[in-house]
Amino acid sequence: MSDKNMKILKANTKNISLAAAVIKNGGTVVFSTETAYGLAADPFNIKAVKKVYAIKGRSFNKPLPLIAADFSVVKKYFKMSAPELKLAKKYWPGPLTLILKLKNKHVDILKHLRGGDAVAVRVSPNKIAHSLAVAANGFIVSTSANVSGTPEFFSAVEIAKQFRGRRFQPDLILNSGRLKKSKLSTIVKVEKGKVIILRQGVVKL
Repeated sequence: MSDKNMKILKANTKNISLAAAVIKNGGTVVFSTETAYGLAADPFNIKAVKKVYAIKGRSFNKPLPLIAADFSVVKKYFKMSAPELKLAKKYWPGPLTLILKLKNKHVDILKHLRGGDAVAVRVSPNKIAHSLAVAANGFIVSTSANVSGTPEFFSAVEIAKQFRGRRFQPDLILNSGRLKKSKLSTIVKVEKGKVIILRQGVVKL
């Protein structure tokens, strides 16, 4: 993609709808979350997922996380133990990411996320994230909008500068202005009933 193809638009209702259409058509969108800016794509579209890896320069050995539209769609696709359900009900929507196992019938259609049968997922309270996930059949890939190995971004203008001149770029950047600097989501997994913190973020456990 060239610089001319990377659009930057104000994050208003009209442009959020446009961003949703971009994702539905296999494109990638930078958007604000409740923490930092994220990079979104349709997780059911293999080409779109590959674009995310290319844009970030991310190793294919590193799995990609998801944001879900709501709790019900998570329960539809993922197995959830009693402790996982308890955490989800307490902290969702919110910046808590759970490593959950996909139900067997859904493993193959999401295997290109590189997580095997386990995927990191959360329900975000952010209205833009919610709108994009609803438009993309309930989920969006949502990884931080930075080149791998660099810090997270809290400014859409700085993100645009980072990607300018690079071979692979997002199709659209929704500009919500400068976000307040924040830690990322807390990531946990539950093994044998025990909660294991993989990354301590906003949610304190």
